[in-house]
Amino acid sequence: MKNITGRNFVPFYTYSSDGDDSYTLFIDTRTNGIVKSGAKNISSSKLTLLILLAYPIVQFFPVNILPLNNIIAFISVCVLILIGSVMFGYYLSLRMIKDVRRVTLSTEKWNQYLEKGNKFYLRQLFLLISLFLFSVTCFVLLYIYPTSWWFFGGILSGITAGPFITFFSKTRYLLYKNKLDINLSNGGAEDEDITYW
Repeated sequence: MKNITGRNFVPFYTYSSDGDDSYTLFIDTRTNGIVKSGAKNISSSKLTLLILLAYPIVQFFPVNILPLNNIIAFISVCVLILIGSVMFGYYLSLRMIKDVRRVTLSTEKWNQYLEKGNKFYLRQLFLLISLFLFSVTCFVLLYIYPTSWWFFGGILSGITAGPFITFFSKTRYLLYKNKLDINLSNGGAEDEDITYW
């Protein structure tokens, strides 16, 4: 079995429910085949622990270590932090994928999924751009009103934007325009396991 990672996956449709049957459909950019995955759940206790740990870190973070007296250095640091935050968010989203499988779809079913997914594409782009703008705004306000809350607001916005970064990809745009040649049969057995790490 050929090992792959989620870095080749571009999501185009997500089904959400309260149970464990939520899933996302992706295009594998290497084969133009379709893969399906579930998502790992984050327990409320872990989430509460993260919040409790994050609060004192944000509260007591020494903002004066940032080069606030040098605008060029400050912008450079903020750009690097933003890029790092986005990449970290993207990496976390890959780690949340589970039960990755190849799927075979009929043309009719494919068109249904694509139509549903494309309805949200422009909204997803708007959300992604809004998160970037909010992150930049946080860093601008950090320069004007130095406080750790603006600093971590910019970082959190970047992390939140990370999972959506593939919506800027050429593959997702071509899907939106329905100009991508999709391998509906995948060249493999339906629901065949894909090794993922």
